[in-house]
Amino acid sequence: MEMILSLFLQHSLLLAGNFTENLLGALHFLSEIKMETEDIAMIIRTHTHVFGCSSLKKQPRTVLSQLKISPEKLCEIIKEDPQKLIAFAAKKCDTGGHQHLQEKTRFLLSIGYVENTEEFVKALKEFRGKGDQMIKSAPFVLEQTKNVIEMKSKLLADHLGKSLQYLAAHPKYLSYDIDRITHRFSMYTWLREKGVITKPSSFYSILWPSDARFVKHYVNLHPEGLAMWESLKEQSSSNVL
Repeated sequence: MEMILSLFLQHSLLLAGNFTENLLGALHFLSEIKMETEDIAMIIRTHTHVFGCSSLKKQPRTVLSQLKISPEKLCEIIKEDPQKLIAFAAKKCDTGGHQHLQEKTRFLLSIGYVENTEEFVKALKEFRGKGDQMIKSAPFVLEQTKNVIEMKSKLLADHLGKSLQYLAAHPKYLSYDIDRITHRFSMYTWLREKGVITKPSSFYSILWPSDARFVKHYVNLHPEGLAMWESLKEQSSSNVL
């Protein structure tokens, strides 16, 4: 039991809202079916976020009765695939939330987060209120190669000074084409160096406008802006060739 309690201490940032209650519910369920303490500790450690974000509504005796199996058999099934516990004991209405959690987890892992770290937990919290945007963006993002995602992350950090946490909270950024990001950010940085832009701009205001609007509202701020803009695009074309 000390091993299990230590897990809660290690993940103190998670002890907020319903997270603790859900996690304790999973712990209680596994204890009720007489699972070994070491096995419980391993499952809780490796699936902390899954169980913390899923509310178990069915009692062990109900699950055992519905499945018509022994506690020992249920222990074996859950040890083989811990997420089966969610499928067996959570209400159907929890499935959507669990699926969203999986999408969020996959997304964060794809951009470089390490699961069950403090940074990972903070990033998950950033998604509150932005879940739908992330879910819509994640499928596209997950199709990109790791190198492309790393390049886009570096551009965001180098030109706008934004961290990985910012990227996690604004996944829409990763849906923009790498050339568009490179051209727009390079132009924006050049304009800032020339002193014609003094206030920081969001990535959205830089990337969202059409080329015509970007030229009008950014490029034309400097007399040599248009020449620089064309030069940036030519450099990109020559690199491809």
